[in-house]
Formats: sequence, structure tokens, C-alpha cells
Amino acid sequence: MRVLFTVSPWAGDWFCAVPLGWALQAAGHDVRVACTPGQAATVARAGLVPVPVLESPDLMRMSRTGHLMLSAAGRRALPGLPLPLHPWTDEPVTDLSEVDVPALALRLWEEISGPLARRFDATVELARAWRPELVVYGLMGTEGTLAARLLDVPAVYHSPGLIGAVEEDPALDMGPPDPTGAFARHGVAPWQPEHATYAIDPSPAAARPPHVAGGVRLPVRYVPYNGPGVTPDWARERGERPRLAVMWGSSAVGLWGPRVDALREAVLAGVDAGAEVVLVTTTAQAELLGELPERVRVLPDFPLRHLLDTADAVVHHGSVNGLMTAAAAGLPQLSLALADEQIAVARRMLPTGAVLLTPGHVTPAEEIRAAVGRVLDDGALRRAAAELGAELAALPSPAALVGDLEKLAA
Repeated sequence: MRVLFTVSPWAGDWFCAVPLGWALQAAGHDVRVACTPGQAATVARAGLVPVPVLESPDLMRMSRTGHLMLSAAGRRALPGLPLPLHPWTDEPVTDLSEVDVPALALRLWEEISGPLARRFDATVELARAWRPELVVYGLMGTEGTLAARLLDVPAVYHSPGLIGAVEEDPALDMGPPDPTGAFARHGVAPWQPEHATYAIDPSPAAARPPHVAGGVRLPVRYVPYNGPGVTPDWARERGERPRLAVMWGSSAVGLWGPRVDALREAVLAGVDAGAEVVLVTTTAQAELLGELPERVRVLPDFPLRHLLDTADAVVHHGSVNGLMTAAAAGLPQLSLALADEQIAVARRMLPTGAVLLTPGHVTPAEEIRAAVGRVLDDGALRRAAAELGAELAALPSPAALVGDLEKLAA
């Protein structure tokens, strides 16, 4: 069976599907990943076969403009959230009166419409040449559904967890699935929500996202993949102190600028609580924090999952990757969510009882410090996290899902 994956230009959005790619390959199937040239090395390092035929618009510019549009519409996830950097000048924006949001939105569309249209066209061309029997698509990968329609083969949405195939929450709205009219351009009926019939979903029961009514949800175990890396000797053994893993992605700097005080507060709070703090972030972000206490180790660009066998708790910037990786490890976690979508997915995890949410932009320093102390010491939180990890571990493995996909494509 030939299986085509179409993936988002954001690596964190498609890392969730890597273990399924491995499982399909191990079962003897041929897997290809349609991606951008800039992603080809990342896909290859993950052990999959890249086909770098896609273009990517400027994702950070899109995200900044999207946050400005949400602000202008009064649809932010919380009151008091700051505005992002200017999409083109990189300068801080302190008030909506400083920018012409409709003009910026139009400028963005003029810039990205060509690359988006060519993503759909390139995917169709690849699919017609390679003839996949199944298409797996993720967030911002809906060009795969067009290819599947044209070839009359099944298309399956792979959720990263917590985000559905069809979303109503404005913070999780990824935009129109077919923004350039590619379906009509290729002679098929426009995209409709019911086209997302099949959804692979690793979400826990208490945090399941919306999917298509009457559709087929395929539960799967979340197998964390955060990229390759070599685990240091010290990280394979527990130390004398509790170990607090802190993950901070590059999107924080890209959206909001070089200083986000919540990160430094969380790191220092971990030290003050008596923990050994291990910070996983970019070298640039670590340097912005200035001098750190001796009990803080910095691992630049390191995969979080490699730390969690010997960690006691996790603090992160709110990404789905961070939420699901910590959940699979059965560890209590604190989300310092910054962006609207991060706040939205963290809220979905709150019913599990294993996650604390203190949005980093609007939570006072003393509350962040209290939350760090709690994530290290709260017995009820720890028990809920262990139960959540056990629940996710009991879901079918990606290998167990292969048979269902084979039947679907037959």
C-alpha cells in the first residue's frame, strides 16, 4: 500500500504522525511525506521519505496577523492578552490604533495566496504521479483531501491531539480549508466538513476535540516524537533533587519578542522550590534569560521526551506537543500558554485534573511561582497525571492501527 502524508509547515504539527509512518513502513507499506524543501532534512531524520514539492508562506507573519485580527474582532481567548509584534516590521504593537488590521490582512493574503495555491497544485501533481492508495493529512495539510478526492481514495485526518478535524473555537480556527478555491480549480465540489470523515485521534477521553458528526474516530496511543537527540548520561538517572523539565519553544520569541517574563519566573521558582531545573529551549532564548542559577541545566534544541523518564514534573509554553508529551509520560504539568490557541488546548486538558494553566502573559509572578510549587508537590495532581498516562498507554498503538487503515484502503 502506498500512503501519502501531507503535513503542515510547522514541525510540531506533524511530529505526532511520525510513529504512524514508522508503523506503516514496518508493516511493509510505502510512505512518502509531501513537505517543503526546508522540511526535507527534518522528515529524513525522522526516518521517513520526504518529497519536497510544497511551498510555505511565512508562518510567523500569518500567526502575528491572525492574532491582530482576533484582537480587532474582540475574539481573544482572554482579556488583557498583549498584541503580537508587527507582522512586517517586527516592532512591538501596543495598541490596535497603531496598525490598520484590514490592510495588513489584505497584504498578507496577497503574499500567501500564491504559495497556498501552489501547495494544492503540487500535491495533486505528486498524487497523480505516485498514485497513493491512502492519504493521511494533518493541521494545515488539507491539500491531501483534494488529492484523495481526485484519486477516489480515503483521506484520514491525523490530529496532534486536542484539535479536531472541524473546529468552532476561534482560537483553533486554522482558516478556510481551501482558501484559494483549489477544489473548484481541479473540477471537484468545494470542500465540506463531511469530507473529514475519518480522524486518528490520540486525545484522552476528557479532552476529545470535535470531529465530524457521524464520522469515524480512530483512537491511537500518543507516542511522543520531538525530534532526534542523544540523552546525556546524567539525564538517564534521577538526582538527589526533584527534576523539573521546562520546555520553551521558539514561537514565543517570534510572536511576542525577546522577553517573556513568565519563563524566567518559572525557572527561578523551580530552583527556589528545591528542584533541579532542566531547560529545553533554543540557544537564543536561553541567552535572553541572562545568568541562571547553578541548578539550572540548559539543553538547546533537545527533545523533551528524552528527559521525562527521570523527571518529576513539566512546565511548558502551552503547545499541543508539550501537553501530549507530558501527558503520555504520566507527569503533572503546568502550561504557561501564551498564544490564544495554546490557552484553548490547555483548557481542554483541565478536566483530566493533570494540568495546571496559568497563561504566561497575564498571570502575576507570585501566581506562577505558586503553580510551579504545586506542580512539583501536589499529590492529587500527580495521581491524576499517572492515571492520564495509563489511559493513553492503553490506547491502540500506531502498529495496531495499520490493519484498520489497510481495510479502509482496500
